[in-house]
Amino acid sequence: MKKIVFGLIILLILKVMIDLTPNNRPLPAEQELVTPYIPGERPLGETIGGLQMFSNVFKRGYGDNVFGSDANGIWLGGSDYDKGKFKVNMSGEAEMKSVTLVDENDQTFIDAKGIVSTANFKYGSATYTTYQEVDGSTSGYKDVPNPQLTISLTRSARVLCMASVWTWHNTSGQQATLRMYVGEGRTPLALVTDTIHTLPLFGVYELSAGDHTFKLQVENLTPASGEKIAFDDISIIYMILGN
Repeated sequence: MKKIVFGLIILLILKVMIDLTPNNRPLPAEQELVTPYIPGERPLGETIGGLQMFSNVFKRGYGDNVFGSDANGIWLGGSDYDKGKFKVNMSGEAEMKSVTLVDENDQTFIDAKGIVSTANFKYGSATYTTYQEVDGSTSGYKDVPNPQLTISLTRSARVLCMASVWTWHNTSGQQATLRMYVGEGRTPLALVTDTIHTLPLFGVYELSAGDHTFKLQVENLTPASGEKIAFDDISIIYMILGN
């Protein structure tokens, strides 16, 4: 009898036991730190630097001295994105009123008016004024010994090459083709007769990264025994235009 009474008491206690499980489900992460606006008080989002933690609009400053972001992108200097002096949209496209770029030596090479430094166009030059001859007794291009330059590139680039050459034959009636040779780039640019010529040569070459030799070559079109092609006062120059 005592066991029955004890069992009934236990059942009664279990029946009236209070369920302490919370009735409310946990808030999503997006809502946990959002504090509703209360007049006279700052929402939590404003106290840590934004309007609200998960808002897509952010502004710091006032008037036209604002740094902000919204669905358009980020901006600086303007009350809204459209009025920003500097802005970048969600596609990564930037717009700014002015820009100045400096190199590792703090030298300005581009500003709002364009390229301002010759450092952006690296160049080299050489001049040779001593008389020299190239054998013209056989066909095929032959190097003019001097001058020569090495063009060193850290990446592929377009290079402007120019030369001024004073040349002639030692035998009348002969003809030769003079060309600049820059690495694997070849450009026939002039036809030399037996008379004395001062020739301007120029060309733009697409060169890969690495070292390239810039020199002149000449080919006698009518080879003859004892024929010489003479050179005097040669100047060559190159300028790296960019990639």
